[in-house]
Amino acid sequence: MANKITLAITIIIIFGMILIISIPIFIISTTLAPYGIIEESIPFYYNPGNSSFMKELNINTDVGEVEIGYTYEPIDYSTKLELNLEMLGSGLAEKSYSDYFNIVWENASGFLNFTMKFKAGIDQSKTLSLISNVDIIVTLKAEVICDINVIVNVQGAVKIIVPWGISIGNIFTNVSKGDIQFGLSDCIVDGNITGFIQTEGDLELKLYNIQYIHNNTWSLNTRAGDIILEIIQYIDMNGNISGTITHEQGYISFIYQDDRINNGAYFTLYYYEDDLTLLNRIDQIVGFNSIHSDEQATFYLWCYDYPTKNNYNLLINNSNGLFQEFDLDA
Repeated sequence: MANKITLAITIIIIFGMILIISIPIFIISTTLAPYGIIEESIPFYYNPGNSSFMKELNINTDVGEVEIGYTYEPIDYSTKLELNLEMLGSGLAEKSYSDYFNIVWENASGFLNFTMKFKAGIDQSKTLSLISNVDIIVTLKAEVICDINVIVNVQGAVKIIVPWGISIGNIFTNVSKGDIQFGLSDCIVDGNITGFIQTEGDLELKLYNIQYIHNNTWSLNTRAGDIILEIIQYIDMNGNISGTITHEQGYISFIYQDDRINNGAYFTLYYYEDDLTLLNRIDQIVGFNSIHSDEQATFYLWCYDYPTKNNYNLLINNSNGLFQEFDLDA
């Protein structure tokens, strides 16, 4: 009997030692062996016979930092989109971006479409943790005049820069989580400007000396994040702008300047009742009349020459946030 007990104990000890040795080896092998890096830089080109013929640029991606700009450099294409993707972590050995994303590039009949979606069945949360960088950089030839539509379904950002002399149509952006930035300077806008952030992110619209072809509408909204709105108008705008800028929490910085008799402005401001920045600045603004409704926590502001030939008419809803900066001069 004693021999049997001794044998049983010996077997248990040996089996235990095997487990002690094998489990760490198994963990190390399953964790480290598949570790890998995916680095891809993929260019896409669009070059119709007439380089200016493009109706829409449509980008629909689940993730990525989307940046759109223009060039006056002599190039032999109308549009270039460059996808830069980097992933690193376990499970990536001997894999490529095509194991995680479906990417489609369509360029027919003046509608240029780029789509980048997670593959069906992919664990999105795990895949997001493996992504270190996704850049989608678009360069448009200066002669191109088109609408721009960008949707980021899960996480990312949008930046659109329109420089001197460029003409652009409608701008539509919708981001689930991330920032939106518009920078337009000395250009011609022939369309509406829309920016929606569904959950959280900052939204920035900076405009300098814009000419409008028609009457346009702005719609800007973020649920949680800061808003920067800056309008500098030292030339005749040639069109009327109406719109709404709103968010549920965060700060708003609002700067407006114009020195033209043909430009006018009317602003309706809903504010948080304890917003000392706004209350202290109202009496210091230049060139505006104002009416204050304390009961509704609202300011109505209009410049001395309103209404005039062309006007900005904006409603800014900051009733759940604070004005970080507020400066009007007309």
